[in-house]
This record gives sequence, structure tokens and C-alpha cells, in this order.
Amino acid sequence: MTITYSINYIGSVPCLITYLNYGLGTGGAITMIWGFVIGSFFSFLTALSLGEICSAYPQNGSVYIWSRKLTNDKYTKILSF
Repeated sequence: MTITYSINYIGSVPCLITYLNYGLGTGGAITMIWGFVIGSFFSFLTALSLGEICSAYPQNGSVYIWSRKLTNDKYTKILSF
């Protein structure tokens, strides 16, 4: 988990620079504001659905166990690997 946080922090500055360059070049500040609002909304929906799955299947292994329980037997080994 720690490595994912460190990669996220390292990638934040280049991502922000690219986002600012693209946003200001294509639509201006209004594009960046609405992009942030819409992206935040869908991120919140993803967090809600993962929280619901977590409360339904409270086991160690999180995503791997959830994918095993929520898919067909045909795809279980591939998705929970």
C-alpha cells in the first residue's frame, strides 16, 4: 500500500502540469472546473460502490476476494489472480 501512495504523490505534479496545459489550451478555466466536478462525482460513486461491496464481503484480500465471489466460475481464476 505504501508504494501506491508514493507513486501517486510522485505522479501528481506531472499530471497536474499536463492537466493545466491541456485544460487551458482547449477550453479554459471553465473546462477545468467542470472536469474536476464531474471527475469527483464519478470517483465518489466508485468509492460508494466499493464501500458497499466491502460491507457485504468483509474479508482480507479485498479486491481479489470480491472478484472471486462476484464473477462466474469460468472467469474466477483469471480475475482474482
